[in-house]
Amino acid sequence: MKLPRVELGQTSTTATSAVNATKSSTPARSKEHHTVADVVAAGLCTGCGDCVALCGRRQAISMQTNDAGDLVPVVDMSLCNLCGKCYRKCPAILETQSSQH
Repeated sequence: MKLPRVELGQTSTTATSAVNATKSSTPARSKEHHTVADVVAAGLCTGCGDCVALCGRRQAISMQTNDAGDLVPVVDMSLCNLCGKCYRKCPAILETQSSQH
């Protein structure tokens, strides 16, 4: 199920509830340390699950159903090392970046 497109920096109410649980335990991070939670919060996540596979052996990302019934990634910040691979390789982010050029 594809979520409505929202520009980065804006928050979708349906996506916000999906990351509320992780935000309370999310350490402060600079702009260079994005995770797929930022994609969900921006309403760009399509639920493809690529981020889960990219996280590999850390297994910091799991797919969960949000309040709207969409399958979205949730980052366990106690396992995440903030490498940013999930964010940089996310198809939604890559599409957004290519459309901005």
